[in-house]
Amino acid sequence: MALKEGNQVLDMIERLSVEEVLDRGVTKLNLKLVFLLSFSSLTCLPWVLNVMSPSFAGDIRYNEWRCVSEECFVLLREAASEELFYSQEGLCGNDLVENVDFIWTTSKTTYSVEWGLYCGREAGSTVITSVSLLGMFLGMLVSTAVYDQVGRKRGAFLGALITLPTTVATALAPNLEIMLVSRFIAGFGIVIQFMGYVCWLMEISPKCLRNLNLLFVFFNWSSGYFMLIGLSYAVDVWRYIYYGIAGVYVLALPPLILLPESPRFHLIKGKDREARKTLQLLSRVAGSNITMENVELVHKTQVQNFFEQIKDFKSYPVMLKETLTIMSSWFLLSLVMYGYFFTWGKLS
Repeated sequence: MALKEGNQVLDMIERLSVEEVLDRGVTKLNLKLVFLLSFSSLTCLPWVLNVMSPSFAGDIRYNEWRCVSEECFVLLREAASEELFYSQEGLCGNDLVENVDFIWTTSKTTYSVEWGLYCGREAGSTVITSVSLLGMFLGMLVSTAVYDQVGRKRGAFLGALITLPTTVATALAPNLEIMLVSRFIAGFGIVIQFMGYVCWLMEISPKCLRNLNLLFVFFNWSSGYFMLIGLSYAVDVWRYIYYGIAGVYVLALPPLILLPESPRFHLIKGKDREARKTLQLLSRVAGSNITMENVELVHKTQVQNFFEQIKDFKSYPVMLKETLTIMSSWFLLSLVMYGYFFTWGKLS
């Protein structure tokens, strides 16, 4: 590696991996690097908006309805109190019919109310979330093949191109069936986009900054949730929530277009020159004086397919143990969180 010290250049050929170059060239954060990471992490915003959107777009406000039929008013007079009657129990327990016995008085529309997914049909609203997560599961299974074939950044861009139109399709959905199809495909694209970005971020980060870089990811995750709350508060029609999410996806596309591909992917594909350019760019952004002129990039050649990579668990049992621990922890935590937010208990 050519190290510049003042006007002197110490020339020596070094065989280094991408990780070793990153560890030497990017050692600390500066304003340029913070801007680069902040700009790239815009890609994370739509993930949480799309995943958590049913909590707002499908909300059922069981206390915001009023009687319009004589039969309903009789039941109201017989109730212990008006507050107890205008509730889920009062509405669903008396088999009241919309626009015959009662009307909704909520100022905000939801697909659950629009398509009658309440009381005995509430499971239909929960299924919308379930098919989205099923799409995410399928997307996770195929994502590694996508990243190995087209790249980490390009894979994430492909995921965004899948999710953007299907989010618009969700906003336009005329019925539950079309909604289920659009949410399944959107879930498939969501996870490919998000995991592609995380893979890209890890592969351009030195070891000393990887945990710190993940803060940018989860900061935007949290920001996306607050953005969804604000969006849901500002609009009264549930379809506009998905139009707004589609708009956020448009904001997430520039980083996936402008930023360079992972140097590791370039090297795997035999594109040594492109890998060098990316590493040199990252070094300059980090304010490093390292050049790539006298570096020979090396990497361990591996068969790039899913089944061959699964065999790595046999060679690295610690990685298998840690992977299974993380997978089971994520499963249990997600089960609790999504069960709470999306009322999966209603499936029964």
